[in-house]
Amino acid sequence: LESLLRLASPPAWGTMSHGAKVSGLEEGKSSVTRRRRRRGGKDASAKLKRKIEIAIQNEDFYLANQLILSQYHRLKSSDITEGLSGLFNGARDLLKAGQGNEGGSLACTYIQEGIDHKITPLAKDIVRIQSLFDMFGKADVKPRVEMMKLAIQWTSKCGSNPHGDQRLHTQLARFYDQHCLYAEAHKHYVRGARPQDHARCVMNWAKEGTYPEEIELFVARGVLEYLCIKGNFKNASAFYSSCVKFLDEIQPYKDQITKARKEAARCDEEDDENSSNHHHTTASPSSPSSSTTTTTSLQDFLRTDNRQDLFEAEAAVRPPLINFLGFLLTSIERRALSLFDMLCDKYEISLLQDPAYDKYLHRIAQIYFGRQAPKGILEELLGLFS
Repeated sequence: LESLLRLASPPAWGTMSHGAKVSGLEEGKSSVTRRRRRRGGKDASAKLKRKIEIAIQNEDFYLANQLILSQYHRLKSSDITEGLSGLFNGARDLLKAGQGNEGGSLACTYIQEGIDHKITPLAKDIVRIQSLFDMFGKADVKPRVEMMKLAIQWTSKCGSNPHGDQRLHTQLARFYDQHCLYAEAHKHYVRGARPQDHARCVMNWAKEGTYPEEIELFVARGVLEYLCIKGNFKNASAFYSSCVKFLDEIQPYKDQITKARKEAARCDEEDDENSSNHHHTTASPSSPSSSTTTTTSLQDFLRTDNRQDLFEAEAAVRPPLINFLGFLLTSIERRALSLFDMLCDKYEISLLQDPAYDKYLHRIAQIYFGRQAPKGILEELLGLFS
């Protein structure tokens, strides 16, 4: 009976090996500790979240700001994504409560942490920033602008576009535009994605306190700056076309352009009639294919799609720089370096109106024609763009 009892009962602790005893104790303790930590962490997070809600309800916004920062620093070591979401939610809640400074501070922390940790801004981050920007009150101009400038810096340093996200530039440009801060709006429109809005802004800017003949200077600066940013030819063309439409509606250009177009249309009708009458008696010379045609003069350049009369009529009315810009865009589109050089020579006097034009054109020749730019030109352009 004693033998059976000894076999059925568990071994005493004294008879177990030392390693087995320690291993069993440690495993039990660590398991309990992990459960307590998880439960304690969840409880602490829930309590902290509740404290933040109470602070906002009691309008103790500074305390809410500090609690949200404390929450982030607790989370970022284990899950920085969740921590950043907490910063965004906190900034949003404070901005909803009308606290531009406290909410803006958290928004800037959210963005700065992205920069410091070299986090690539995703589409959701851009949407978050845009939504926060729209939530600021009318009086919160400074924190609003500071947040957006920092966000653009984040997208330029850690994103795919070295000039910053176009959507953020456009949003900030429109904000400046609405407040008639046209010079600031121009800087961001040219890096944005709304050239039509930019054209309207520039025309309003040009009309304020300037002479009518200076409008072409504003348009030229915009087109040339667009072209100095790689991959921006489409926006440069759209900006130019929109500006020309606005310009053609300004007196006295409007009446002169209308008259020029009617005269060009009349000339086209006469040419068509003469061509019809001599079709069977006059042999037309064969023209070389477009791939082998070399532009040798500005007159040849104007003969595009049989619209020479219209080009010449409109060019006679518009300011010289406006004509230069139109020809410049077409020379780039055709990759015609000889024509580019010819235009720069022909419009040299007009281009001397602003010393910056020469620097812009050197950069344009480098981007679109592969010509080596003078040393230091990029550094000078950075100063012009800032």
